Amino acid sequence: MKYAGKTVQIMAMSECPNKCKHCFVEYTGHIPIDELDRMLNNYVKIYDKVIINGTELLMNEKYIELCQKYGQDFIYTNGRLLTPETRIMLKKHGIRRLSISLHYGIQDKISNIDIAEISQKIRETVGDGFEVRVLCNISKDNYKMVPEIAEYVYSLGARGIKFINLIKEGKGKNYVSNILSKQEIDEFFFYLNNVRKKYEKEKFYISRNGGFGNDERRKNNFKCPAGSEWVTLLPDHSVHPCNGLLYSEYKIGEWDENAIYINEPFEHDCKYCTVLGLQL
Repeated sequence: MKYAGKTVQIMAMSECPNKCKHCFVEYTGHIPIDELDRMLNNYVKIYDKVIINGTELLMNEKYIELCQKYGQDFIYTNGRLLTPETRIMLKKHGIRRLSISLHYGIQDKISNIDIAEISQKIRETVGDGFEVRVLCNISKDNYKMVPEIAEYVYSLGARGIKFINLIKEGKGKNYVSNILSKQEIDEFFFYLNNVRKKYEKEKFYISRNGGFGNDERRKNNFKCPAGSEWVTLLPDHSVHPCNGLLYSEYKIGEWDENAIYINEPFEHDCKYCTVLGLQL
């Protein structure tokens, strides 16, 4: 059957200059630019939201050109390639929002860019008029630092921060001992909820990904869209429920240039995160 959900994320490529030590990406290859163009031309007419993503879109300006062509004004990046020339190119193609990785407290353990370098790149990007959101991985080593992390990121001029639960997929399997326990996740939510009170949402928006699961302190605050309202597509034409389940056991369908086909519906309780369940 055809996928009838709203959101499609296309992982267009696997090449990356940073080779982060925690990266969950295990897939390889890339979608040829002409094929990507044709599928986007069809998909934007079918699905409400189509996201062009990958390990590092800045490695090929053609991806950025396609973002502009199909109305996407944001990209995700680890920041290594954010030079003044690159930022000029991004502006030329209508990109105004960037989500940049900065892993305060564990940067030296999992990234090949030191925190001083990426912090300066964020300052310069903000100074050039871009809206920046920071993506920060959380582990046993920094989950108690949430207030400090938020304050630091705010001082860089970013407009928000999204906390990402470190997952034991791909290279992340090397950090199993750093994965948060259920109790530590509960503590993380305590720090998160407190620090949110400090900042106005309009000036500095604090969020977290679904990998932390449900915050039991708040009612009805979590519903996983994986497989039903969200799918992730890989260069090998496989379809997966979400970014955390990009391996063969969780292949739920296939895609071509015209549509997305679900062969095995992803059966799960949407009140819980399957990726988190595999870790605890």
